[in-house]
Amino acid sequence: MNELLEISENHPERLSNNVVTRPITQECLFPVLSFIAGPGEIAYWAELKMAFEWFGMKMPPIMPRLNITILERSVESDLRELGLDLQGVLVSGTKAEKDEYLRSIKNESIEAQFQKTKAQVKQNYELIEELTMKEVHALLPMLKKNEDLLIRQIDFMENKIQKSIQQKHEVIIMKYEKAENSLRPGGVPQERVWNVLYYLNKYGMNFLEELIEYSFHFDGTHKVIKI
Repeated sequence: MNELLEISENHPERLSNNVVTRPITQECLFPVLSFIAGPGEIAYWAELKMAFEWFGMKMPPIMPRLNITILERSVESDLRELGLDLQGVLVSGTKAEKDEYLRSIKNESIEAQFQKTKAQVKQNYELIEELTMKEVHALLPMLKKNEDLLIRQIDFMENKIQKSIQQKHEVIIMKYEKAENSLRPGGVPQERVWNVLYYLNKYGMNFLEELIEYSFHFDGTHKVIKI
Protein backbone atom coordinates (compact mmCIF):
# COMPACT_ATOMS: atom_id res chain seq x y z
CA MET A 1 0.00 0.00 0.00
CA ASN A 2 2.80 2.39 0.91
CA GLU A 3 4.51 1.60 -2.37
CA LEU A 4 1.36 2.47 -4.31
CA LEU A 5 1.02 5.74 -2.41
CA GLU A 6 4.66 6.58 -3.17
CA ILE A 7 4.17 5.86 -6.89
CA SER A 8 0.97 7.91 -7.02
CA GLU A 9 2.74 10.81 -5.37
CA ASN A 10 5.96 10.80 -7.37
CA HIS A 11 5.20 8.89 -10.58
CA PRO A 12 1.47 9.15 -11.28
CA GLU A 13 2.07 8.52 -15.00
CA ARG A 14 2.85 4.88 -14.11
CA LEU A 15 -0.71 4.29 -12.92
CA SER A 16 -3.85 3.92 -15.00
CA ASN A 17 -7.52 3.48 -14.21
CA ASN A 18 -9.41 0.25 -14.35
CA VAL A 19 -13.10 -0.23 -15.00
CA VAL A 20 -13.99 0.63 -11.38
CA THR A 21 -11.74 3.62 -10.72
CA ARG A 22 -12.21 5.35 -14.08
CA PRO A 23 -15.77 6.56 -13.29
CA ILE A 24 -14.58 8.00 -9.96
CA THR A 25 -11.59 9.75 -11.56
CA GLN A 26 -13.85 11.04 -14.31
CA GLU A 27 -16.20 12.56 -11.73
CA CYS A 28 -13.25 14.21 -9.94
CA LEU A 29 -11.75 15.75 -13.06
CA PHE A 30 -14.75 16.80 -15.12
CA PRO A 31 -18.13 18.42 -14.44
CA VAL A 32 -20.31 15.44 -15.36
CA LEU A 33 -23.94 16.39 -15.91
CA SER A 34 -24.89 12.85 -16.89
CA PHE A 35 -23.06 9.72 -17.96
CA ILE A 36 -24.36 8.22 -21.21
CA ALA A 37 -23.72 4.49 -21.25
CA GLY A 38 -24.48 1.33 -23.14
CA PRO A 39 -26.26 -1.69 -21.62
CA GLY A 40 -23.04 -3.31 -20.39
CA GLU A 41 -21.73 -0.09 -18.84
CA ILE A 42 -25.03 0.56 -17.07
CA ALA A 43 -24.83 -2.91 -15.54
CA TYR A 44 -21.45 -2.35 -13.89
CA TRP A 45 -22.09 1.30 -13.03
CA ALA A 46 -25.06 0.08 -11.01
CA GLU A 47 -22.55 -1.62 -8.70
CA LEU A 48 -20.45 1.52 -8.08
CA LYS A 49 -22.78 3.48 -5.80
CA MET A 50 -20.98 2.47 -2.60
CA ALA A 51 -17.59 3.21 -4.19
CA PHE A 52 -18.67 6.78 -4.90
CA GLU A 53 -20.05 7.12 -1.38
CA TRP A 54 -16.77 5.85 0.10
CA PHE A 55 -15.03 8.83 -1.54
CA GLY A 56 -17.78 11.17 -0.36
CA MET A 57 -19.09 11.68 -3.89
CA LYS A 58 -22.44 11.41 -5.59
CA MET A 59 -22.83 9.19 -8.61
CA PRO A 60 -23.94 11.19 -11.66
CA PRO A 61 -27.26 10.32 -13.33
CA ILE A 62 -26.88 7.54 -15.88
CA MET A 63 -28.61 7.82 -19.24
CA PRO A 64 -28.84 4.95 -21.73
CA ARG A 65 -27.13 5.79 -24.99
CA LEU A 66 -28.88 5.60 -28.31
CA ASN A 67 -29.46 2.13 -29.75
CA ILE A 68 -29.75 2.37 -33.51
CA THR A 69 -30.34 -0.19 -36.24
CA ILE A 70 -29.83 0.65 -39.90
CA LEU A 71 -32.60 -0.82 -42.05
CA GLU A 72 -31.71 -0.98 -45.73
CA ARG A 73 -34.48 -0.77 -48.29
CA SER A 74 -33.78 -4.22 -49.75
CA VAL A 75 -33.93 -5.80 -46.29
CA GLU A 76 -37.19 -4.00 -45.50
CA SER A 77 -38.60 -5.37 -48.76
CA ASP A 78 -37.53 -8.90 -47.78
CA LEU A 79 -39.21 -8.56 -44.38
CA ARG A 80 -42.42 -7.47 -46.05
CA GLU A 81 -42.31 -10.35 -48.54
CA LEU A 82 -41.62 -12.91 -45.80
CA GLY A 83 -44.30 -11.47 -43.53
CA LEU A 84 -41.79 -10.86 -40.73
CA ASP A 85 -42.30 -8.31 -37.97
CA LEU A 86 -39.38 -5.87 -37.73
CA GLN A 87 -39.48 -5.68 -33.94
CA GLY A 88 -39.52 -9.47 -33.68
CA VAL A 89 -36.48 -9.77 -35.94
CA LEU A 90 -34.60 -7.11 -33.95
CA VAL A 91 -35.24 -9.08 -30.77
CA SER A 92 -34.98 -12.70 -31.89
CA GLY A 93 -33.65 -12.82 -35.46
CA THR A 94 -35.26 -15.03 -38.12
CA LYS A 95 -34.07 -18.51 -37.11
CA ALA A 96 -37.43 -19.71 -35.77
CA GLU A 97 -39.30 -18.52 -38.87
CA LYS A 98 -36.64 -19.92 -41.18
CA ASP A 99 -36.74 -23.32 -39.45
CA GLU A 100 -40.52 -23.34 -39.74
CA TYR A 101 -40.25 -22.58 -43.46
CA LEU A 102 -37.71 -25.38 -43.94
CA ARG A 103 -40.09 -27.79 -42.23
CA SER A 104 -42.91 -26.65 -44.51
CA ILE A 105 -40.97 -27.44 -47.69
CA LYS A 106 -39.58 -30.71 -46.41
CA ASN A 107 -40.91 -33.76 -48.27
CA GLU A 108 -42.44 -35.81 -45.49
CA SER A 109 -43.12 -38.76 -47.79
CA ILE A 110 -39.42 -39.07 -48.57
CA GLU A 111 -38.54 -38.73 -44.90
CA ALA A 112 -41.08 -41.41 -43.94
CA GLN A 113 -39.77 -43.80 -46.60
CA PHE A 114 -36.18 -43.41 -45.44
CA GLN A 115 -37.25 -43.95 -41.83
CA LYS A 116 -39.06 -47.10 -42.90
CA THR A 117 -35.99 -48.29 -44.82
CA LYS A 118 -33.71 -47.75 -41.81
CA ALA A 119 -36.13 -49.64 -39.56
CA GLN A 120 -36.14 -52.56 -42.00
CA VAL A 121 -32.33 -52.58 -42.20
CA LYS A 122 -32.03 -52.63 -38.41
CA GLN A 123 -34.63 -55.40 -38.13
CA ASN A 124 -32.84 -57.51 -40.74
CA TYR A 125 -29.48 -56.98 -39.09
CA GLU A 126 -30.92 -58.15 -35.78
CA LEU A 127 -31.76 -61.47 -37.47
CA ILE A 128 -28.31 -61.62 -39.06
CA GLU A 129 -26.75 -60.87 -35.68
CA GLU A 130 -28.56 -63.82 -34.09
CA LEU A 131 -27.26 -66.15 -36.79
CA THR A 132 -23.75 -64.73 -36.59
CA MET A 133 -23.70 -65.08 -32.82
CA LYS A 134 -24.34 -68.80 -33.21
CA GLU A 135 -21.94 -69.43 -36.07
CA VAL A 136 -19.14 -66.80 -36.08
CA HIS A 137 -19.25 -64.85 -32.83
CA ALA A 138 -15.93 -63.10 -33.55
CA LEU A 139 -17.44 -61.24 -36.52
CA LEU A 140 -20.12 -59.45 -34.45
CA PRO A 141 -18.09 -56.19 -34.11
CA MET A 142 -17.55 -56.11 -37.89
CA LEU A 143 -21.25 -56.80 -38.45
CA LYS A 144 -22.22 -53.90 -36.17
CA LYS A 145 -19.77 -51.62 -37.98
CA ASN A 146 -21.25 -52.68 -41.31
CA GLU A 147 -24.77 -51.90 -40.06
CA ASP A 148 -23.72 -48.46 -38.83
CA LEU A 149 -22.11 -47.77 -42.20
CA LEU A 150 -25.32 -48.63 -44.07
CA ILE A 151 -27.43 -46.45 -41.76
CA ARG A 152 -25.05 -43.52 -42.27
CA GLN A 153 -25.24 -43.98 -46.02
CA ILE A 154 -29.04 -43.98 -45.91
CA ASP A 155 -28.97 -40.78 -43.80
CA PHE A 156 -26.49 -39.26 -46.24
CA MET A 157 -28.76 -39.98 -49.20
CA GLU A 158 -31.82 -38.60 -47.42
CA ASN A 159 -29.96 -35.38 -46.55
CA LYS A 160 -28.78 -34.99 -50.14
CA ILE A 161 -32.34 -35.33 -51.46
CA GLN A 162 -33.79 -32.93 -48.88
CA LYS A 163 -31.03 -30.37 -49.58
CA SER A 164 -31.75 -30.63 -53.30
CA ILE A 165 -35.39 -29.86 -52.51
CA GLN A 166 -34.28 -26.86 -50.42
CA GLN A 167 -32.21 -25.54 -53.32
CA LYS A 168 -35.40 -25.05 -55.29
CA HIS A 169 -36.45 -22.61 -52.55
CA GLU A 170 -33.00 -21.08 -52.12
CA VAL A 171 -34.13 -17.55 -53.00
CA ILE A 172 -36.60 -17.47 -50.10
CA ILE A 173 -34.16 -19.12 -47.70
CA MET A 174 -31.52 -16.52 -48.58
CA LYS A 175 -33.99 -13.75 -47.75
CA TYR A 176 -34.36 -15.13 -44.20
CA GLU A 177 -30.58 -15.30 -43.85
CA LYS A 178 -30.05 -11.83 -45.33
CA ALA A 179 -32.55 -10.28 -42.92
CA GLU A 180 -30.91 -11.93 -39.91
CA ASN A 181 -27.36 -11.13 -41.01
CA SER A 182 -28.31 -7.51 -41.49
CA LEU A 183 -30.46 -6.83 -38.43
CA ARG A 184 -29.38 -9.37 -35.81
CA PRO A 185 -26.15 -10.99 -37.02
CA GLY A 186 -25.03 -13.95 -34.96
CA GLY A 187 -27.94 -13.43 -32.58
CA VAL A 188 -26.66 -10.06 -31.30
CA PRO A 189 -27.61 -6.43 -32.09
CA GLN A 190 -26.40 -5.05 -35.41
CA GLU A 191 -24.22 -2.41 -33.73
CA ARG A 192 -22.02 -5.08 -32.13
CA VAL A 193 -21.06 -6.66 -35.45
CA TRP A 194 -21.43 -4.34 -38.43
CA ASN A 195 -18.65 -1.84 -39.00
CA VAL A 196 -19.37 1.63 -40.33
CA LEU A 197 -17.01 0.95 -43.24
CA TYR A 198 -19.65 -1.24 -44.90
CA TYR A 199 -22.08 1.68 -45.00
CA LEU A 200 -19.41 4.18 -46.03
CA ASN A 201 -18.35 1.98 -48.93
CA LYS A 202 -21.93 1.43 -50.05
CA TYR A 203 -23.52 4.83 -49.42
CA GLY A 204 -20.57 7.20 -49.60
CA MET A 205 -18.47 9.27 -47.21
CA ASN A 206 -21.41 11.57 -46.44
CA PHE A 207 -23.24 8.73 -44.71
CA LEU A 208 -22.19 9.78 -41.18
CA GLU A 209 -22.87 13.45 -41.81
CA GLU A 210 -26.39 12.65 -42.96
CA LEU A 211 -26.87 10.34 -39.98
CA ILE A 212 -26.03 12.97 -37.37
CA GLU A 213 -28.44 15.44 -38.93
CA TYR A 214 -31.33 13.41 -37.53
CA SER A 215 -32.90 14.65 -34.32
CA PHE A 216 -32.79 11.87 -31.73
CA HIS A 217 -34.62 11.70 -28.42
CA PHE A 218 -32.92 9.92 -25.53
CA ASP A 219 -36.07 8.19 -24.35
CA GLY A 220 -34.74 4.66 -24.02
CA THR A 221 -36.43 3.38 -27.19
CA HIS A 222 -34.61 1.57 -29.96
CA LYS A 223 -34.21 3.67 -33.10
CA VAL A 224 -34.50 2.32 -36.65
CA ILE A 225 -33.14 4.39 -39.52
CA LYS A 226 -34.35 3.42 -42.97
CA ILE A 227 -31.99 4.05 -45.85
